[in-house]
Amino acid sequence: MTVDSDAGPLRVLSAPQRTGQQDIGTVTVAGPLSGGRAGANNALARIAVAGFVGLVLGGLVLLVAVHRALRPVRALATAARSVDLADLQSRVPEPPRLDEVGLMAREFNRMLERISRDQQRRRQLLSAVSHELRTPLAVAGGHLELFETLGPPDGTSPADTAAVVRRELDHVGRIVDDLTAVSRGDLGGATAREPVFAPDMLTTLRHRLDGLGIGDVQFARAPSVVLLGDEDRLAQALLNLVVNARTYTPIGTPVHVRAHSGGGRVIFQVIDEGRGIDPTVLASVFEPFVTTRPAGASRATGLGLTVVKAVTEAQGGQVDLVTGPGGTAVSLSFPIDTAD
Repeated sequence: MTVDSDAGPLRVLSAPQRTGQQDIGTVTVAGPLSGGRAGANNALARIAVAGFVGLVLGGLVLLVAVHRALRPVRALATAARSVDLADLQSRVPEPPRLDEVGLMAREFNRMLERISRDQQRRRQLLSAVSHELRTPLAVAGGHLELFETLGPPDGTSPADTAAVVRRELDHVGRIVDDLTAVSRGDLGGATAREPVFAPDMLTTLRHRLDGLGIGDVQFARAPSVVLLGDEDRLAQALLNLVVNARTYTPIGTPVHVRAHSGGGRVIFQVIDEGRGIDPTVLASVFEPFVTTRPAGASRATGLGLTVVKAVTEAQGGQVDLVTGPGGTAVSLSFPIDTAD
């Protein structure tokens, strides 16, 4: 217990003393509390100071750790603010650690890459649409220009010229449908299957080449057979092959259009005598936007052969390409219609 005294509070402890079953006395010990209280107060003060210093140091360490941990997040935010649809080359530094912040940075970079690829394909598609629409518009414009300057050619009437222009303008709409179907991978549903007389298809091709002002194309006689397909789209496929041959070969290079039948099929061929296709792109030459011309080169979108392959296969045909130093031959083969 604690008692007061002239010297200050004392702590008193008493313990009885026994011998056998008899109490013989009590031992009492008293000591001042001032020294113990001073030590306790001293210890509490030291603990408080140590706790305060630890709290301050811990807070600083936590602040530095959070600052460093959020550095990639700030870089991510900066990159996000700097992203421009006209230039998607910005990337976020990827920390080597495999935590949530590192995962977020890597996923953000992958997202930018996907957006960049989609943007590139969108630009290529717009260029391809321009390329594909240019041909029928040029055919229609060529016939109108001839009609305006020279009048109807011998053996034709104004109605014949108007019919050519109308057909080509209708063809513009079909090209848009074809490009949309190619992008969906569903060109087969957009094509008609009707009897087509093989010589008529080459005649249609010849008229379109005349409208484009493309000469020096040597035609062979087509066999008198009938196939099932869409004459307009098949002629467009052959036109694409002739335009490609003219685009990718030197001026004056001979181009041949041939047709023959055998084995129950009719085969149309477009052959040039150029230098052949670059072997580095040969394996992917029918894929969209593959071209040997540099970006921005005239009439070089890399979609022509893609449309040729899609149109041909949608008609139940097959495409075969042979190339080498002596030139390139593309063959389109279709089953002959044996129905009466």
